[in-house]
Order: sequence, then C-alpha cells, then structure tokens
Amino acid sequence: MIEEPAADTIVFQPNRQPQGIVGQIGAAHQFDAPARRTQHLEWPAGVIAQRQAVTEPGLPAALPGIYQPAVGVHHPARTSGDDPGLFISWDEAANGDITGRIVVDASTIDADNRDPEDPINMRIDFTYTDTAKLADMFLRFDTGNAWADGLRIEVSKDLTASPLGQVFTARGLMEMKAQFAPVDGISELPQLRMYTVSDRLGEGAAVAEFVDVSLPLEIDASTGDHLGNYIFDKTDIYFFDADQRTAEPWDWIDKTITDSQYRGGRNLTTITEADIIDFLGLSLTYFSGTECASVGDDCTAMLNAIFADGFAGQEQNQGSDPMDWRSAAITSPAYLGSVYPNGSDWAGAFDPAFTP
Repeated sequence: MIEEPAADTIVFQPNRQPQGIVGQIGAAHQFDAPARRTQHLEWPAGVIAQRQAVTEPGLPAALPGIYQPAVGVHHPARTSGDDPGLFISWDEAANGDITGRIVVDASTIDADNRDPEDPINMRIDFTYTDTAKLADMFLRFDTGNAWADGLRIEVSKDLTASPLGQVFTARGLMEMKAQFAPVDGISELPQLRMYTVSDRLGEGAAVAEFVDVSLPLEIDASTGDHLGNYIFDKTDIYFFDADQRTAEPWDWIDKTITDSQYRGGRNLTTITEADIIDFLGLSLTYFSGTECASVGDDCTAMLNAIFADGFAGQEQNQGSDPMDWRSAAITSPAYLGSVYPNGSDWAGAFDPAFTP
C-alpha cells in the first residue's frame, strides 16, 4: 500500500529527472529545467530531520532518499517570512558538476542547553567535479564567546592523485577576539592557522602556526614566583601514521618558537635566575645581559627550551623528518586568508540563498 507523504515531508530525489514538485513544507519547491537542475530544501527552525523510507504516490517502491522531521520532536509551525533552521540548495550543471550550499541556524538546536561559547551559525559550500571534491565550512561563534569570532575549515580531495600521495588537503583558520591567556600590556590579537595533508590511507602531516600568542609563565602563585609575560610566534609540525592506535602513531613531532618578546612581569622570590638557567641550559648571563633581561628582548631560546621539555602536558619533540612526499607538501603551506565568505565580515553569510 502506497502512502502519501505528510505535509511536512521533504522529498529528496537528486537521481530523478525534474517532475515539478519535489517537496513540500507549506509550499512546493520547484526544479529548474532538466539541462541544469537547481534544487533546494528547507526545514523550519527547530526541526530535527532523519532519513526514513517514505513512499510517494505513483512510485512502486519506497524512496531511500526521502527525509522527514524526526518522530517525537516538537516542530514549530513555519509561517511566511520565517528563515529556515536548515537550508540545502545545490545545482547540477550539464557536465555533471555539482555546486551547493548548506546553511544551519545553530541557535535553534537544543536552545535550552546552549553554551554561550557555542557556534551560532554554520554554512558549508560544496563542489563536486570529475577531478576533485571540496567542502568549505564556516562557523560563526555566539557573541558570548569571549575569545573567538569564527572558524573556517576547508577540505578537498584530489580524485586524480596517487593513492599514496597528497589526496586530501585540509586548511583551517580561526578569527580571534582576545588572547587565550590575557596579559596586561599585550594588546595584540593572536592568529591561528592550520594546514594538513594525507594520502588515501590516512598517513599525512600537519603544520599549525600560532602568531602573537601571549604566555604568562607563573611558577607558583602562593610564593609569587613568576618568570614573566611573553608574546610569541610558534610553528607545530606533526607527521602522523595512518594507524593512530599504535603506541607511537607519529613519525615526527617538532614544535618551534620562531619569534618572541619579553613583556615584563618577571618576579622571582624563592627561585633564583640561576635555578632557571641551570634547569633550561641557558647562558649564565641570560637574564642579566642583552638576551632576555629587558622588555622587548627576544626570549626565543628560553621558550623553546620550555616547550621542548613538554610544557603544559604537550607532547615532547621527537622523531625526525622522514623526507618523503609529506615534507615537500608542507614546506610552503597555502593558508586560508579569511574566515569570512566575503573576506571581511559575516554580512549575508548565512542567508538561506544560493546562486550557482
């Protein structure tokens, strides 16, 4: 027996030729002409959708691609002018290339239990061709997030590459509003950017750059011992194996401070400068000469010694560069330039609209 879909069922039929009405949620959505198929689906705010085997009048069997709102979940009625909680739109060109967009209003998802630091909007732009697949995700954080405004992650797959070469590439960028560890006298905003490559099996390498990050080195709050405040640039390189379940799922870990400045605040009471010099293997005049004594001095040698020793529970530097395809792939990483789709702000970024 064939059932007619409920009024709020979304009929998702990307593999059928356009037949006019493909879905309904108060009003029907239309396909474009068969030569270029542009399709979009919308759910009202608050809807949680799940895949179900719902049949359609005139078809001999259930369509596995039909989606409808999840049973047992309250679904607010959609009225004219409401923005959808979930928007999906895609276009298939005559040559088979597919471009599209997904927009999610995250503020409507479990609103009663949201954390003020959670993302509030998400958008994914995607492109599929015969030679590559790409997905570009934009996350906007809630204004209650004190330190970050947005995050962007772009992932691509090269369908023409050797399975044992650079098949996957992922690039990430975070837009910061404040330092993770705020320090008086440091007004610079940090920059965080990432670049990762891997083969088809999952063996790859990642490089992350941290620019203008503040670092207060408090030794003991109870005694007042403080090594001072610093701002630094840091590059982390991590070569990883396909199997992450082994005892050593890495080939090379190298975390290096590339630049730094002392910004004041050093106060040693129960610990002496000689103790620090001896523990970290620094020169005898490191804190009294021209190396890391005055505000503005370069303290890179000391910070590298601290991080190499596994500072704050981080993995210690270990292994060596395997000098394979991964080494060349991350030599000059092409980082993302902006977290914003338009390059400057969030204006219009999450509008439920898509133009091929």
